Amino acid sequence: MQQAGGVEGQLTITLDWDGEYVTAVSIASSRPLQMPRIFTGKSVNYLLDTLPLLYSVCGTAQACAAVTACEQAMGICQDPVRSQGRAILVLLETAKEHAWRISYDWARMVGEGESADAVARLMALMGSFRDVIYPELKPFMPGVQPGVTDPARLDALQAELEQTLQASVFTIPLDSWLGIDSPDGLLAWASEAHSVAARFISQLVAGDQMSIGEAPYHALPVLDALTLDSLLMSEGADALIAQPTWEGETYETGPMTRVADHPLLVALRRQYGHGLLVRAVARLVELASIPGDIRRGVDCLANHIGCESTVVVELEQGRGIAQIEAARGRLIHRIELDQESVVSYRILAPTEWNFHPGGVLAQGLAGMHAGSEQVMRTQAAMLINAIDPCVAYELVVR
Repeated sequence: MQQAGGVEGQLTITLDWDGEYVTAVSIASSRPLQMPRIFTGKSVNYLLDTLPLLYSVCGTAQACAAVTACEQAMGICQDPVRSQGRAILVLLETAKEHAWRISYDWARMVGEGESADAVARLMALMGSFRDVIYPELKPFMPGVQPGVTDPARLDALQAELEQTLQASVFTIPLDSWLGIDSPDGLLAWASEAHSVAARFISQLVAGDQMSIGEAPYHALPVLDALTLDSLLMSEGADALIAQPTWEGETYETGPMTRVADHPLLVALRRQYGHGLLVRAVARLVELASIPGDIRRGVDCLANHIGCESTVVVELEQGRGIAQIEAARGRLIHRIELDQESVVSYRILAPTEWNFHPGGVLAQGLAGMHAGSEQVMRTQAAMLINAIDPCVAYELVVR
């Protein structure tokens, strides 16, 4: 069981087990999904100052989604440079969250002590990047523009980010690791590298656990802002937020859906299906890719090179929709304003997609085989952590 935390509530995952197979799965949530209603009648500034403080996990992504939705509702044009500056901070947070899972969860699963070194270094880098790109500014306030006043310092921070990930996770240059494109290549790296990540992958293979939790793969499709606005202002909005579906189907969102086309993942899915190994490697693929994504973002800030045009969202005045790829999946915020006063605020989080009672976790746990309750609990915990709730959970076996 993970420790429960504050405002986020927790999940209770109950497995019916007949001594050999999981025969039924139920997932219940105590998450306070209507909490954003506390902002009704409050100012935009109050919302943007307060909301990130309420989330101990992915607060940067929450802040980014909030200010993006507010800017749309206020009629502030979305600028690609402004978007890239914020995206860099969200990417750094994603790297930190992935490193946390590896340094803490994976370390425990291979019987080693937890190590805070990489996570602490990445948290420090988050602050340093922010200081360089937004000196004495709040990045998540309407209209605030990033800048690069010290390019040499920014280059040094990018190099330190790559070195930190190479030393603590991959043991070889990130580009070389991303060049691995076959199961044999992955296993060769895992057998030769000296890191928790490599030992975790080796353990999955040695224990024949690669396909644990295999389930049909349905990536959350692109949903346009007009559709989301309509859904999140409808009478069924609360039900959608609690147990989201799209056109009658449940979907998955997260690292797996963002890097699914990487050659290594394509090869692994072909051999092992959408199970534990593929999900673990998807986390590594995304983590190794983040420094390159940040490098491209910095080029946009410093030289206006490679800046992607921002999609213009055509909503009625006073309404805003933001879709941000947070560490655990797509985070959606919707706001409605009257002048600068909040009329309505709603959040659809990735947890509700991935931990839907009929979603990818429930499908992966159903039918799971284990020779003992302890083995079953261990396997279930590995799958839960691979899909990754952003809140505490309790695993109950009946």
